[in-house]
Amino acid sequence: MFHIEIQNDHEAIAKEEHQYRETPIVTKVVAQEIQDNYDLIKSEGLHIIRTELKAIKVEQDVNAYESRSEVKWEEKNSPNSI
Repeated sequence: MFHIEIQNDHEAIAKEEHQYRETPIVTKVVAQEIQDNYDLIKSEGLHIIRTELKAIKVEQDVNAYESRSEVKWEEKNSPNSI
């Protein structure tokens, strides 16, 4: 078994914490700005998804067309078709 005991130097920790400073507020942000950014990111994400799905669909359609064209060409040019 493994046993451990954590020992803290509370005086050193308190001294370090005493030197902490508040993080300054650079810009005030209101809830509406957050919501607007969220909505924008969400709509952009949906646009990307729709665009990619359309591209996949087109690629599948092209592949299916090429497959049908190859079958027709092979049937037309096969030695058994003469």
